[in-house]
Amino acid sequence: PFLSQIRRGAQLETALRLPDPVLATELLAAAGEIPIMMTIAPELTGAVELIRSYADRCRFAIGHTDAGYEQVIAAIDAGATHVTHLFNGMAPLEHRNPGPVAAALTDRRVTYELIADGHHILPPVLRLAADTDQSRRVVLVTDASIAAGIGDGHYAFAGREVEVAGGVVHRAGTDRLAGSTAFLIDCVRTMITEVGTGMVDAFRMATQTPAIAAGLAGRGSLRSGNRADLLVLGPDLDVHDVYCGGVRVAPSVIRT
Repeated sequence: PFLSQIRRGAQLETALRLPDPVLATELLAAAGEIPIMMTIAPELTGAVELIRSYADRCRFAIGHTDAGYEQVIAAIDAGATHVTHLFNGMAPLEHRNPGPVAAALTDRRVTYELIADGHHILPPVLRLAADTDQSRRVVLVTDASIAAGIGDGHYAFAGREVEVAGGVVHRAGTDRLAGSTAFLIDCVRTMITEVGTGMVDAFRMATQTPAIAAGLAGRGSLRSGNRADLLVLGPDLDVHDVYCGGVRVAPSVIRT
């Protein structure tokens, strides 16, 4: 809930709070042993202190923020290790006001997400953020909404109303994007076919790098002893089979 009112995106304004150690403790206690990543806006009062105090129990991601470059670097210095959907939900990159985008692209201590659904970020910008030198820090994400996989229409969920047209999700009655309808393999396909990313790099962005960023041991790469979460793909990257923990998922629930 520790997000910027200005850059909240589709988040409910009534759910937002200033950084609060008591609330953070309650949230982390409720999560138990589950690896946690929390998005936080570093410009909020108490944010950097919260990051510094809880960085050993929670991975902090910078996002939904109106912070300046120096504020983002201060958050990274305090222990933030990740950036939530770079370019989206944050101040834009400007040549005299570099902001979060420049901090993420130039500070190699952080990994950062790209929503590669073809709508949130256009291919030339994806290419800029995922060039060869940066590729090992990129995490592909879908920002998928409840409308993923169920077609165009009007949907209400969790106090929100969205409209989907042509596969693009907006908050009802506005032109503001509110998530996507993409699946992760769609994002991989976008990076390969529209951005020109090599296949090895594109799949790393969807597997190994996210697993490392989230602190998920034994996942994200094909090696002896790792969890066998696998996709079997065709030449056009269409999904043929899905294995979860080594168990084949019923074909009826696989989107091709």
